[in-house]
Amino acid sequence: MRVPSRPVRSRREPDDVTDVTTPGGPRGPTADRRPSRIFLLSPALLGGVRGRRILEGRGPAWLMEALSGGGRVPLGDVHAFISSLYFRGKRAYGRRFGVRAAGSATLVITPDRGLVPEDEPVDRKALARMAEVKVDPGEPRYRRPLVESARHLVDELGPHGRVVLLGSLATPKYLDPLGAVLRGRVLVPAAFVGLGDMQRGSLLLRAVEAGEELAYVDAGEIASVSESGGAGVES
Repeated sequence: MRVPSRPVRSRREPDDVTDVTTPGGPRGPTADRRPSRIFLLSPALLGGVRGRRILEGRGPAWLMEALSGGGRVPLGDVHAFISSLYFRGKRAYGRRFGVRAAGSATLVITPDRGLVPEDEPVDRKALARMAEVKVDPGEPRYRRPLVESARHLVDELGPHGRVVLLGSLATPKYLDPLGAVLRGRVLVPAAFVGLGDMQRGSLLLRAVEAGEELAYVDAGEIASVSESGGAGVES
């Protein structure tokens, strides 16, 4: 399969959609009439250097103040601090192009709570619990809630709705549990292939600024290219 090596932009999505690679277009009064386009964002590493700083109370002042005394902050804010440009790009892109009749169209894949809205408030205890669970399809504490969350999306998506994974396809940690439920409904930006995290973050922010959604391909096809030795989506 020939995979584009640079960003590919497509036309806006018509009301009756059969081509799943066509973008959803910007939000508007008729957004709830269009097929759902829900974005799934891979999480930042809570066990890394920046994640440990937060858990140990050594994070940035604004974040530590918000979390003090059992306070809560949006999950997306925590990941944006840890992952910086990449997660900020993913979140901004999901907010701009997500289509969902009710609720957030931008969901974060968590280690222990399945799919969680990026604006869901969390406290330090919740973050500590997430840090204890490995993002591994063989880990029941990770896989079970993720599969259950994906099942809740199936009926909502209808015949034409899709989810877009903004995360790694180089390992089975996301696609394995998600693909088992959302068969043939998981897409990935074609332009992600061969790009590093910072490049992907910049790409997504540029797409948001231009108001033009990227083109997508089936996640299973991209994963097959990666497994066969082609360029893969790394993280």
